[in-house]
Amino acid sequence: MEHRTESAIAVLAALFVLFPVMIGPVISVVTAIAGLGALALVTVKNRMRPGEPRPQKQSTRRVEERV
Repeated sequence: MEHRTESAIAVLAALFVLFPVMIGPVISVVTAIAGLGALALVTVKNRMRPGEPRPQKQSTRRVEERV
């Protein structure tokens, strides 16, 4: 019975050590996919639809009339 308990403890210890090592790349991949998804969403939202007129850019310089 003691041998089983020691084996179980050894397996649990191995899992506690390996779990963060295994989960690290998973978190990295999920973060990368989420970032690419957000970038794609912004790109699609910014793309103009074919039928719509293009909005005119606002001039940042103020043109003052001299009197």
